[in-house]
Amino acid sequence: MRKFLVFIFLFCLSLSLKGQEETGSDVITLTPNEISKIKPITNVEMSGENVEAIIRGFILKIQEAKDASEQRSVVQDLYDDCLSFGLNPSPDIAEIFLAMAMQAKQKGDFDGFSRYLDFGLMFDDKNPAIHKVMAEATLENKGLLHYEYFFQSIAGWLYSFRNFESRYVALANLALWVRTLSFFLLAVISIILFIRYNGLVRHDVEERLQIDDEKLKITAGYLLLFLPSLFLLSGYWLVVYWAAIFLIYARWQEKIVTIFSVLLLLASGVLSLNLQHELFLSMYPPHFSNVRCYSNRIAIGPDMILTSHTDPSDPLSDTYTFVLANRYLLHRSYVQAEKLYEGLLKRKPDDPYILNNLGCLYFYQQRIAEAISAWSKAMEAKPDLAVAYLNRSLGKNKQFDFEGAKEDQDRCRSLNPVLYQQFTETNADELIPFPYYPSLESTKTMAVEQFKHFNKSLQGPLKPSQSKIALLFRPAFSLGTILLFGVALFVVITKKREKFARACYKCGRAYCSSCKTSLEFESFCGQCVHLYIKQDGVSPQARMQKNYEVEVFNKKGKIIRAVLALFTPGAGHIWEGHIYSGFVILILWLVFLSGFVSRIFAYPMPYAVVGVTSQSAYNFIAIFFMILLWLFFGLSKALSRQTANISLLRR
Repeated sequence: MRKFLVFIFLFCLSLSLKGQEETGSDVITLTPNEISKIKPITNVEMSGENVEAIIRGFILKIQEAKDASEQRSVVQDLYDDCLSFGLNPSPDIAEIFLAMAMQAKQKGDFDGFSRYLDFGLMFDDKNPAIHKVMAEATLENKGLLHYEYFFQSIAGWLYSFRNFESRYVALANLALWVRTLSFFLLAVISIILFIRYNGLVRHDVEERLQIDDEKLKITAGYLLLFLPSLFLLSGYWLVVYWAAIFLIYARWQEKIVTIFSVLLLLASGVLSLNLQHELFLSMYPPHFSNVRCYSNRIAIGPDMILTSHTDPSDPLSDTYTFVLANRYLLHRSYVQAEKLYEGLLKRKPDDPYILNNLGCLYFYQQRIAEAISAWSKAMEAKPDLAVAYLNRSLGKNKQFDFEGAKEDQDRCRSLNPVLYQQFTETNADELIPFPYYPSLESTKTMAVEQFKHFNKSLQGPLKPSQSKIALLFRPAFSLGTILLFGVALFVVITKKREKFARACYKCGRAYCSSCKTSLEFESFCGQCVHLYIKQDGVSPQARMQKNYEVEVFNKKGKIIRAVLALFTPGAGHIWEGHIYSGFVILILWLVFLSGFVSRIFAYPMPYAVVGVTSQSAYNFIAIFFMILLWLFFGLSKALSRQTANISLLRR
């Protein structure tokens, strides 16, 4: 249907076919060359006039119409025809008009372009692709700053979350955004902690090594900081390892924001992987076809993979056949649909859902008495099936049995008020019955089981799992992250303070209990205690040397704060001790920055008609706010002459 959907369909089809032919294979490796060899099954047996043929006839009439008013008349007839057979919305037809609008625009027919878009909105007013095209037109004609451009861009973005086919693409991309944000956040926090506390780690290593070689001690300290990450060759691990090891030395405010960042990294990993699974399964049979039922997609070619499981001896036959029959029902190929429904009834004569849909089929063919009979049998099999009462009321209205219709509607309202409200809010002149489709959760579960049956594993990130516990360990490095931070938190809780080095607030020098025998003033090294607090007989030379050391430390702190503030607004605030306000500013900055970076890894939308439209809106909004954050919180902090007041941080 579109490049993305075709790719995913071929992906799933290749898995299914290869799984049936090579069930002994342990690993499936997918390459573009292998995928390109798979051809979808498109030869569908037709009997009578199906909905695609009807639409094709209407489109020809529209193209042959002499003026706009005649076109609108034909479009209204097509709209009424769709409503009479339950196609509302009709995204296939909406996107046909979208394609016609794009063709008109290429020819310079801007009146036709606008008119065809309006026609498309008649059939699916929440179609994301149409709103994106409208945003593109506004961008070209009225400029970036026009309110309508932002309105249509945001509408297209929001509707992509409601659309059945694009929902998990949008959600997976949003999860990638959060994942990128969480990694950047932990990276910035880790770098700040590294700059502040790497000297303490090296000091502890040097103090604990029972060797006399000073160079070897210094080398060992640096190896502890960098060697694990060099072994694992991962930027993730460099960030995670630093955050864990420096958590032991950090002040309690820094501990809080570090732990929050780690939890966000883990949660975003779980969310991202889970939504990748959902995206994968939404394109895997039979879930793929069932999703298309819910979204009123009428093309049946890609759904013919269901025929591979319609043999009665197949354990999945009932579900696959029912979904395929529903697809034919939407497709208006009633001969095929009726044949499949009746075949199912021979095996399951009292299935209320099959009877309900068979009644809908009869109703569409104006076989009203048979429709009422089918719905009555459905109610006998399942007395609380609200949709059957509602549908039978429509049949009774056709037979002018208004009292009986009212009784059925009242019964439906008592059983399912939501369904009844949906029915009463329908704007169609002539109401149509509601078919029943299997729940999306049920076909998703079946898709998982099918995948696990045919393929023992799948190389890559899209390995479905029904275990919620397993999802905690599936994101990149999450198991190691949990273990590493578990150990770090255990040390933080159980450690004895005098066993680890500390940094002097005044001069920044690292010291431990071996360096300083008295811990009366534990926030200052021994020299600073005697020089600035006790002031007890320090020589002029020692005083001058210490004052110079303090001056260098303060100047270095200002430079670090300026660099951090210029590159990441909020980091400078964190460095000087304003942890929580700086953390909020940092998150705001990284939210916008992550939107640019995560775009590189984003999954393409199935309606990739104008992919840059929303990007332009986002680019403008993100850059505008990033400039404000940089000016008010980054540049101003970098230019501040005040000494970074590290004493704001308390242990």
